[in-house]
Amino acid sequence: HLFEVDKNGSMAAKSVKLPVLPYQPIPFEDKVVVVDKSNMVRGFSVPGLKLEWESGTMKPIALEPQKLDDKTFLISSGRHGLYCLNADTGKPEWDYQFPKTLVDFTADKVLICVTGYTDVENPAWKISGHSVLTGRQLWTLDEKVSGDEPLFVQEFCVTTTDEGQLLVIKQDTGQVVYRHPAKGLKVAQIIGDHILLLAAGGSRVVCLSLMTGQSWTTTINSSLTGAARYGNRLILVNKKRARCVDVAKGTLHWNCGLNDIYNAFPFKKGIFITHKNSFFDRTTYGSYFSVNSGTPEWTSYGRSIFRYPLVTRFGDLVATYRGTVKMLPTKQKESAPVQESQTLFDKTDPEKKVNFFDRKVKDTEIKSENGNSNESSATATPAKEIDTNKNKQDEKKNEIGNPIETDLKIKDSGWVND
Repeated sequence: HLFEVDKNGSMAAKSVKLPVLPYQPIPFEDKVVVVDKSNMVRGFSVPGLKLEWESGTMKPIALEPQKLDDKTFLISSGRHGLYCLNADTGKPEWDYQFPKTLVDFTADKVLICVTGYTDVENPAWKISGHSVLTGRQLWTLDEKVSGDEPLFVQEFCVTTTDEGQLLVIKQDTGQVVYRHPAKGLKVAQIIGDHILLLAAGGSRVVCLSLMTGQSWTTTINSSLTGAARYGNRLILVNKKRARCVDVAKGTLHWNCGLNDIYNAFPFKKGIFITHKNSFFDRTTYGSYFSVNSGTPEWTSYGRSIFRYPLVTRFGDLVATYRGTVKMLPTKQKESAPVQESQTLFDKTDPEKKVNFFDRKVKDTEIKSENGNSNESSATATPAKEIDTNKNKQDEKKNEIGNPIETDLKIKDSGWVND
């Protein structure tokens, strides 16, 4: 079922029973669309949750659906089909059939699709760009990439090659405008004007500046669970602790141990973390940490893992997978429904274009301060020094000039600004 809850926490409406486990519902202005993990798609009116339409695909929907704009959304069908449906009617706007297996898709100004062979021993994936209006293919990158979901920043798409080299690609043309010399990297998150990368099998985090090309790196001892940025502070969360560092240098502001951590989401001026005192503890906690302190602003508790919280004009709405919903009061100045930590760039000048990899910045090492963490402190490292396996000749070549290594096919090296 879908449930509609009013501002007082009372159930206002309930939908018909959903026969198959659904993906995350997709909200629109006066509709909510539910795609199930079989082959059915349903649209419900809001308020009231009345079934307005239902549609189906010939084959199972194996990939997470995605909202495209305020009227349309994308769903897959089987291993090769991708459909754009209208939220008001459930009818297709366009469809596209891929000759190879569709592995993943995501959309911004352009629809980016990952396709290829999913052989376990020798997977071979490539990406292509498609028009969000028609589905028509605009370009394809003639290079093997990882099967990870591509990420977006401004007019660029970020992914990695099958060898783990960071690639930054123009969305509209597919042109590679930046290639990192290091291998074995995995893109974890784009957070403001920095990229978080995982190295050494996920045991190290590399924070790379899109402004200068410089980076710092730190050991996290267990896999990265989540990260959030507000201002010049960055919170990194692994399976055992959260720590707040300077986003440019990696120096420590505070460090907090939380025993067992299950998820972490960017939230307001910090991060929301689901954690327990131990794996066997029956009580689960959901805590909101701001970047200013290692002490929670507030904590809720329940018997199940918390989902992504919401900021509303009535307060902070938290819900668990078990179905418990709570509205927590917030400070007056924080009551506006704005997800602060998800803002990409300075809100005082939202139209400002970022000059990626400013050539005036010299490739110098940034020294970091030691924090009071029981983990390794962050060590600032220029981008060209991340790959310790590069031979001395390549290192000497990169000592001169800008710390980025450009694609040889690009006439104008470095970042391209239109």
